[in-house]
Amino acid sequence: MMIKRLSIEREPGFGATPPVYRATVIASGRVRYRGIEHVKKKGRFEWDISIKKLEKFAQTLQKYGYFELSDSYSCLDLTCVAYRVLPMLN
Repeated sequence: MMIKRLSIEREPGFGATPPVYRATVIASGRVRYRGIEHVKKKGRFEWDISIKKLEKFAQTLQKYGYFELSDSYSCLDLTCVAYRVLPMLN
């Protein structure tokens, strides 16, 4: 299995200071990261990882059932932080 594109996003919560970021990796191995709040590095960054590492990453995600997760999670608790997971496979 090969990843076409995989994105993960963490949104701000109420009453807490969780890291807020968005990260996307595409099939070429290109990683795009945007640090928004409460992260070590704020701003937009891009770098490349090897296709071999990307394939190993996809195998690990599949092994632990990542692709069976819901596309997003949220709750009604005001301290809850919303997550969005957007996998796209070939």
